[in-house]
Amino acid sequence: MTGSAPLVSSAVAPAAATPVVTDTEIPLHSLGVDPMLYDACGIEVEILNEGRVRTIEYSDGSAQRHSHQTFLWQANGLTLREPVNFSIMLAQNGSRTYRGTVFNLHVPGIGPAIVEAGIAEFGPDGGVVRIAGLHQVLEGPANVEAVCSYFAGA
Repeated sequence: MTGSAPLVSSAVAPAAATPVVTDTEIPLHSLGVDPMLYDACGIEVEILNEGRVRTIEYSDGSAQRHSHQTFLWQANGLTLREPVNFSIMLAQNGSRTYRGTVFNLHVPGIGPAIVEAGIAEFGPDGGVVRIAGLHQVLEGPANVEAVCSYFAGA
């Protein structure tokens, strides 16, 4: 009996390159006085920051950054604590997509004052491609006056 044996290939598809993962701890440090609040209300609000960022770089040139940080806004003996958690997808062409909560500043007795949460996609030129969610920084209205009143002690 004649026949042919089934073809068996020993070739293995090349494995994708392993992404490079970098974890960065951010010790508590000052970012200085916030210029937006200084311009809006004349109060020198110092911003402190701490947290961690995980960056994942892929062989195709794209990357992801996962950020878990806490910002402390301080002036006149008062502090507002702002936790943020977001990811940024960095494409090869320079476009960026933010997902999560980038700004999350709440004023006691008032509630959300400056919030930037949801999805925001920017093209290679930096222009907004798409946004969804609550975007008081990109779309308004942020309640900067409430932040100013809080730090003024009003």
